[in-house]
Parts: sequence; C-alpha cells; structure tokens
Amino acid sequence: MDKMKAFLWTAVILLVGGARAWTGMNTDQFLLTEEAKLRNQRGTAYQLLAMISNKLLENPESDEYNWLHAAMLYFIGDYYETGFEKKKELFTMTKDYSYKAVKINTNSADAHYWLAVGYGKWAEANGILQSLFTADDILNECTKAIELRPGLFFGISFAIRAKVYDFAPGWPLSVGNKELAYKDIQKAIEYGPDFRFNYQMYAEMLINDGMFEDSLKVINKGLALPFDNIYPREEDKIIDDLKKDLVTVKSRLNLP
Repeated sequence: MDKMKAFLWTAVILLVGGARAWTGMNTDQFLLTEEAKLRNQRGTAYQLLAMISNKLLENPESDEYNWLHAAMLYFIGDYYETGFEKKKELFTMTKDYSYKAVKINTNSADAHYWLAVGYGKWAEANGILQSLFTADDILNECTKAIELRPGLFFGISFAIRAKVYDFAPGWPLSVGNKELAYKDIQKAIEYGPDFRFNYQMYAEMLINDGMFEDSLKVINKGLALPFDNIYPREEDKIIDDLKKDLVTVKSRLNLP
C-alpha cells in the first residue's frame, strides 16, 4: 500500500509538471521535498530536470530557479552521464546557470555555492591547467557562500574550500594554504559532524599530505556513519570513494 501511494504521488508530480513553487527554498530544504526523491533514478531525474527547466522558462530572472537548474545539471552529469563530452556540456551549463543566479542575486548563498561547484566540475572536465586557473574562483565563491550562510548543507562550503586550499599550489602559483585548509575542514565537521562527505574530504587531504595513519582514522569514522536514505546516490558514491581511499591507505601502511 505504501508503495502504491508513493507511485501515485510521483505520478501526480509528473502530471502537473511540478506545480509546486520552489521559490523561498534553499538547497537543504529542496533536498527534503518529495520532488527531490525523483533524483534517485536516472529516468525520473531527467523528468525533475524538465520540471525545473519549465519553471525557469516561466521565471528566467529567478536566481532560485537558475541555481536549482544548475544543481540538477551537475547532479545528472556527475551521477548518470558517463560520456566525456556530455559531462563537459552539463558541467559547463552548471557553471553558466549558477553564474547567472549570482548576477541576479549576489546575496544568495546557494547561488555562490553552486557556482563554486560549477567552476570545479567545469575545470575537472577541462583538465588540470584549467583547474589551476579556477582555484581562486572556487575559493572565492565558497568564501561568499560561507559569509552568507556558513551552515549551508552541513558546512559543505568549508569542506570544498578546505580541499582547494590543500590541493592547490601555494603562493605565488596559486591559493594553496595548508593551515587554512585544516581550519576549514574542522569547521565543516562542526557544522556537519554526521555528514559523510566532510570526512571524505578530510581523508583525501590527509592522504594528499602523507598523513596516512590520521587518514585511516578519518576514513573509518566516515564509513561508520549510518546510511542517510535522503541522499542515497551521494551516499553510495562517497562510501565507494572512502573504500578506495581505505585500500590506498592500508597499502601505504602495509596493513592487510
């Protein structure tokens, strides 16, 4: 019976084309809606993207619909598309729509956060040189998001900024700063002590800096967290990444 209700609810959402107005919501709030559950399967994720696209066509100067559109483009590119050129196209659009959102409303923490994501994924798709050139852009957008709403999605802006600080070369080549990186990741964990992504970022930083024993502790803590069924796609990917990190760390420490 519950499955039938869920099916009927999904059907109603799709038939009305997403009649709910998502204005006034932030990223955290949107991800708790019934519509956000459509992200969890490839087919319905594209249907949700179409619903958001229709809202954007009706409200082209809405910062919220622009960054929400960017967020869905990123999600589909990262979780469902495998072709390089398609990913590149989707991540370029992620950057462009979130950039428009920032221009419409410079006081939107969500717009700045998704622009940071857009810059990062676009750079990743275009190669390491572009990544170097966009490091300061990613850092700046994370900083603006933090200034506006530091607790956005369990402190994720701190975690991303921490990784930029840790992995980028230092001055004068780029914005790298190990001290600031570790301050930021601790802030991220303060805002999201049960958010697995923060531990994945922390573990990767420690691996990058050769601190394998510390990384092992962080990985185990991240893997021990209960599975969050609200974000199953993200959880599956992060757990898989942490398991890969665990293999790397055990190899470096000569552990079975």
